[in-house]
Amino acid sequence: MSAKSQRVAVVTGANKGVGFHIAEQIVKSGLFGTVIMACRDAGRGQAAAKQAAFSSPELTLNGVRSLADKFEADVAAGNHQANGWSNSNYAISKLALIAATNVLARQYPGLRVNACCPGYCDTDMSSHKGTRPPALGARNAVLLVATPAAQCPTGAFIQNEKLSECAFLLGGRDDLDGGGERGHLHLPIPIFYSMLNQVAIVIMTSIWCLIAPSVRFPVAELFKQNWGWLIFVSVIYATSIATNNASFESISLTVNTIFKSAMPFPTLVFSYFIEGKTYSLPILFIVAVLVAGTLLTVPYGGHVPETDTPEWIGYCLVIFSMVATALRPVVVSHLMRSATAQGNRKALSAVSMAWFDATIATCVLLPISIVTDMVMQPGVQTTFFQNDFAWRNWAYVGLGCVLAGVYGPVTFYAIKLTSSLGFVMIGNFKQVVLLAGAAIFVDNVTDPMLCVGVTVTVFASLAYSYWSNKEKTEKTAADKAKKDAETKLLSGR
Repeated sequence: MSAKSQRVAVVTGANKGVGFHIAEQIVKSGLFGTVIMACRDAGRGQAAAKQAAFSSPELTLNGVRSLADKFEADVAAGNHQANGWSNSNYAISKLALIAATNVLARQYPGLRVNACCPGYCDTDMSSHKGTRPPALGARNAVLLVATPAAQCPTGAFIQNEKLSECAFLLGGRDDLDGGGERGHLHLPIPIFYSMLNQVAIVIMTSIWCLIAPSVRFPVAELFKQNWGWLIFVSVIYATSIATNNASFESISLTVNTIFKSAMPFPTLVFSYFIEGKTYSLPILFIVAVLVAGTLLTVPYGGHVPETDTPEWIGYCLVIFSMVATALRPVVVSHLMRSATAQGNRKALSAVSMAWFDATIATCVLLPISIVTDMVMQPGVQTTFFQNDFAWRNWAYVGLGCVLAGVYGPVTFYAIKLTSSLGFVMIGNFKQVVLLAGAAIFVDNVTDPMLCVGVTVTVFASLAYSYWSNKEKTEKTAADKAKKDAETKLLSGR
């Protein structure tokens, strides 16, 4: 960054995190004529340099126009991302607007010139998919107007009714197109919502037991016989949710999905050691193909979270979450099958397993959700009470809980009727469907690899179903032939 000063500053690791902010603040200080941003990633380095250029204290309105023209020319040439620009016209337009705001604030110190973001509001522009009421979004502008001139900032960016750094970081966020949610309904109560789902499962299974006496079970006896495993399964569930959500602080959804796609592999290992199961080479090959197909559907790209949290922490968290999620169906299958074979305790049914699992998980998740979604941030309050659209949030959450109440027992029935590995394979197929649906209908992705991945996954799922049923049929026939041979041998005596 050229200036009158001849001083040169070299900042290492300047493409993101602390290094980027050091470089940005040095540029703003105007004390150095040249700021060299040393980056390991050339693309991120160019993006960081672009943002630093927009925040330079020497920038003029003509300079803002020149930067915008350069972006437009690079887009027309098809090399804007290679040159460090974001892939979002919306993001660059807002970045230029905020830069122009800073320029005008410096040029006219007697005025108060600020920029503000209303958030993702429920308006025609968002096709009424926004989660924030327009009246709440308007407060950001009213706050500036109502503040006395002596206390009012200038050249500031106001977001969520407080001063904020510019949120439109070049190339580093997926939420730049229209306010941060890309059309998705997002409620800031992830743990509390998971806890409500468990409560719904408890209620639905209890009603089921009242209506259908055949599915009733001795609560005290079964818990006494299996309490250790039951608590273990529920704690595994709660920790897998918590660590999965926490991983997004330092890794992207893409990376998270890649790790979760490999879940069948640890399931195979756990199934071998806990259930004593072995798998044929064709099954192992099909599992590998399905995982590969899932990986092909992942929307790879610049999905790097803007955070100072080291990425290795996110990797550790998502790996733990993946292992915990893979372990859960294996333990559940063990409790519903192996208990009968051992003869020393009663096997749990799908209904009893769902009830115990949800009850214990509720006890685990309730205190966690109070801390994360009520104390650390007022997610519950703003979602259900301090919100003009609280009724809509109640309806969405209620519908989700009803679906969860049905899905819970069905999950355990699926494990019992198939296997722990079969259940995980179904989960991978479901994940592919969700990824493909979001990519095609929400993000308008036309990458041919997406179609290839979906096709591979579909055929791998069909192959797994065919081959596992084939092996089961052959085993049943072999067991019957063996039993007939033993019966014939005994009768011959």
